[in-house]
Amino acid sequence: MPATEFAATPRPPLTVTCDGTLVRPLTAQAWRATFPTVNLVARYAVTTALGVLVWVSTHSVTLALVVAVLVPTAALVLTRARIERNIREVAGRGATIRSGYDGIGRFVVERSGGAVEFARGDASGVEVLGAVAVIRSRSRQPAFVTPAELVTAADTDFLTTFHDGLGPVGAFRLDHPEVRHPVLVTAAVQRAAYRMSVRALVRHPSSVVIAFAAVLAVAVVAIAPSAPAAIAIALTLVLVAAVYVAGPRAGVLKLFPEGSVVGAAVDDDGLLLHVPGYPTRVEASELRTVLVAEDGIAVRRRNLRTHVLPRQALGDEELERLRTLVGR
Repeated sequence: MPATEFAATPRPPLTVTCDGTLVRPLTAQAWRATFPTVNLVARYAVTTALGVLVWVSTHSVTLALVVAVLVPTAALVLTRARIERNIREVAGRGATIRSGYDGIGRFVVERSGGAVEFARGDASGVEVLGAVAVIRSRSRQPAFVTPAELVTAADTDFLTTFHDGLGPVGAFRLDHPEVRHPVLVTAAVQRAAYRMSVRALVRHPSSVVIAFAAVLAVAVVAIAPSAPAAIAIALTLVLVAAVYVAGPRAGVLKLFPEGSVVGAAVDDDGLLLHVPGYPTRVEASELRTVLVAEDGIAVRRRNLRTHVLPRQALGDEELERLRTLVGR
């Protein structure tokens, strides 16, 4: 990615050369933002239910503990290590991080690997915790963390206030001129995005694994009938169904709060997604599949993460260009 051309106003760019001491506090705040306590409780509730199912089916306490505790804990440890590794790449000894404003007035934090852009009013709040500034998005996506030296009081005002005299779509167009079809989120847009999220979730590879596990569990009970096992399987299936219904709905409400504006732009480098307070760039090399339906657009990355957009966010020409990038 080309380096950001910072403007001299409203302030000159600030630069921090890291000595490695910021890695730990940045990692800690990034972890708290990614895995709040309620998230961890929900994860272990699901794995505990699966562990009970395994115990009822196999009568093996060891296997049940592996499923309920060891596997999710190992996954979290690996995720924590990945977060720390990623932060070490951008804030390790000798790394340089800059902040400032680009030519069209967006607040930009530039790190190795790319820049993160924020338009006026994108943040619900900015909190300084020691040497770390935590920028919390209005969409309640995981917060963005950066050295506190790079975020001034004036930057905080910019991030947390809107343009005067402009409606949400007008302000969005001013801040994101590259977006051709901004979408004002209404209840109808939320419902369509929810249906698209469910469709994308059903097609996700993890759903195949879950379906296989469900069939296997039912087969085990059929071969060796057991009332406790049948009850455990039924409860687990109900829990999984609830996740498939409630998960996408909660995600849509967080990503697309009613009254917000979302948009996307396609260029030669990939796809730029704008959701409230948490812009995301998906490089062309990361794109795996694009699913287009009347309800929306689902873009899946090679790491299997899926992004959902309203159908109106991209015109036919942009969709064709996006498909071309996927086909590279």
